[in-house]
Amino acid sequence: MPVLLALAACRPPQPALPPPPPLSLSLQPAEATVTAGHDLQFGHRITSGSGTGVDWRVLEPGGGTVDALGRYQAPGRAGVFTVEARPQADPARAVRARVTVVPAPVGTISAPSTVAPEATGLRAGVPVQPGCRFAWTLTGGTLLSGADTDTVTFLAGEGPSLVLACRITNAAGDSLRSSVEIPVARPLALHIGPAKATLTVGQSMRFGYTLEGNGGSEVIWSVDSPGGGTVDPAGTYHAPARPGTYTLQVASRVHPEATDRAQVRVVAAPKAGITAPDAVKAGAAGLVARVPEQPGARYAWELQGGTATAGTQGPVLTFAAGDGPTLTLRCTVTNAAGDTASGTLQIPVTR
Repeated sequence: MPVLLALAACRPPQPALPPPPPLSLSLQPAEATVTAGHDLQFGHRITSGSGTGVDWRVLEPGGGTVDALGRYQAPGRAGVFTVEARPQADPARAVRARVTVVPAPVGTISAPSTVAPEATGLRAGVPVQPGCRFAWTLTGGTLLSGADTDTVTFLAGEGPSLVLACRITNAAGDSLRSSVEIPVARPLALHIGPAKATLTVGQSMRFGYTLEGNGGSEVIWSVDSPGGGTVDPAGTYHAPARPGTYTLQVASRVHPEATDRAQVRVVAAPKAGITAPDAVKAGAAGLVARVPEQPGARYAWELQGGTATAGTQGPVLTFAAGDGPTLTLRCTVTNAAGDTASGTLQIPVTR
């Protein structure tokens, strides 16, 4: 027995077992981008230590929520937030993931309401959205530039319409496709007829128009100049009582930018009252008769019982008397509008 005890006392000591490795936790993904209002599933892995449970939280107030299974719900606003996982077996071994929340893509397209056939240099766009990718397509025309930006220029085809579409993809990979159909139509054009006219005060005249392009045929008539007369819905213009130059306008009711104008010159009524001697001597020469001078008017004199010597087409007539017993003067005055007035005067011829 003593021998056995001695042998045991001489046995070398057994080596101590190494301590277990510290707990190791990782998150998948370690960094992520998500659209505002959307969710994201986090996973975790514990490679050593005891226990597999973790506690989740979002560090920033208003930075979203995360449930007990690691599903993160992004807030409705953009920002950068932190998701943290703490091992239940060793809370000091917390691991964090960075989450960038970006806005959802916005696809509202701003573009012309109509375009002309083969019009070039046309522009369309969607709101500026940093970090987004853009992809434009065009049916019924040709893209000229900017197909991968927020603003595109394009060329229209011959119609009857074209379709612009844009796919917007944000940094989280969420996409939105927006499109707009644009009519291709020749510009509406109005042409008034006649473009110029002359009327006597108080007179009326019917104007017409022609319409080119796509648009309703209903028009609105108006007089631009105050006191310049009136026009009815059918285009009949009624001149005012005072001379002047006025502007008549016709406009499309559907497309008010389509207009045309006519210039209307309103002139005084012709006056043919003759002023001459009350009586003349037989054979007298160098006699003078006149009517009021009227700008733009034409004059036509007739003479019986005497001889015209000058001015038969002007406001002043020079004449010689005959042998009598009377001399008859007649003058027809035509104003610039074509209206006429005639005056007659008999003059006694004495000896």
